[in-house]
Amino acid sequence: MLNIAGELNLSETAFLQSSEQSGSFSIRYFSPKKEIPLCGHATLASAKVVSELYRLRNVSFVNVQNITLATSVSEGEITMAFPAYDTVPAEAPPMLLTALGIEAVENVLFNQETNILMLEIADPEVLVDLAPDFGGAAASP
Repeated sequence: MLNIAGELNLSETAFLQSSEQSGSFSIRYFSPKKEIPLCGHATLASAKVVSELYRLRNVSFVNVQNITLATSVSEGEITMAFPAYDTVPAEAPPMLLTALGIEAVENVLFNQETNILMLEIADPEVLVDLAPDFGGAAASP
C-alpha cells in the first residue's frame, strides 16, 4: 500500500477492504511516506465511491486505530461523524519552529491518539509566507 501511495504521490490514498458486515469496510490511509491513522477527505471520497458501487446510503469505515467512522449519503450530500479527540497543552520543540520558520506561536496543543502537535499562529500572513524545511521538521523531536 505504501508503494502504491508513493507511486500515486497524492497527499493521502485510501485503501478499503470489505468486512462481513454489510456496509462496513476497513480503511487505511497512506501518504507517499507513511501510513497515517485518519484522513477525513479520503473517508468522504471513499464513502461516495462505495455508496455508488453498492447503492448504500450508510457506510461505515473502521480505521487502523479501530475507530468507526460513520457516513451517510443523501441527495448528493455526504456527512460523516468525525471523532473528537482531547488535546493537552504542549510545548513546540525549538528545532521544529526553526525548521518551519515560525518565530512565535499563540498556543500549542497535542493529541495523543493521532500524535499530532497543533500550532496556533497569531498572524495568517505568517502562515502564507512560510517556506518550511521539511527535512528539518521531520528530524525534530
